[in-house]
Amino acid sequence: MKGYDLFSLDEDTRYQLLISCVIPRPIAWVMTKGKNDYLNLAPFSFFNLITSDPPLLFLSIGRRDNNVLKDTTRNILENKEFVVNIPSKEFAKLVKLTGKALPYGESEVEKFNIPIEKSFKVKVPRVKGIPFALECILEKHFTLGDDTDPMDIIVGKILYVYANENYLKNPKGILGRLGGKSFTVINEIFEL
Repeated sequence: MKGYDLFSLDEDTRYQLLISCVIPRPIAWVMTKGKNDYLNLAPFSFFNLITSDPPLLFLSIGRRDNNVLKDTTRNILENKEFVVNIPSKEFAKLVKLTGKALPYGESEVEKFNIPIEKSFKVKVPRVKGIPFALECILEKHFTLGDDTDPMDIIVGKILYVYANENYLKNPKGILGRLGGKSFTVINEIFEL
């Protein structure tokens, strides 16, 4: 077995090591609405629930070069609401495509013809046919890390959960992230 001193590794090596150890990671495919009502859709795997009472989740979002906020963060801070879509395998290619940066104001939803439908409690829509969608409002925003490479931490309060009943009974096929460029799906379920 080999050990690693994380603070002696360069940032890229440390990142690759950590994303290879903490697996599988759930994918938050986050829909936000920007100025002029354009829709932004981007995947994040540094995401999870915090608590059920109150119902809170977090997203950890890096920044672009020159410390510029990513569109997702910018839109959440401006509009205070967002939808976390939980994708299944059938959405894998679209999840990957929407992970590439577009200029601010250019919509992944329009560019990749992603069908959407109205949410119940927030103005931001959800992806049509998605297994689960968590409708959220901004609870808190803060940054971690140093001034040269901060991470934006978004804490969202979940107001409403859309759930496909079939996936509630059997979550096989839900998409997750592994290390590198690899994805996985839930394919085996057992109880102890």
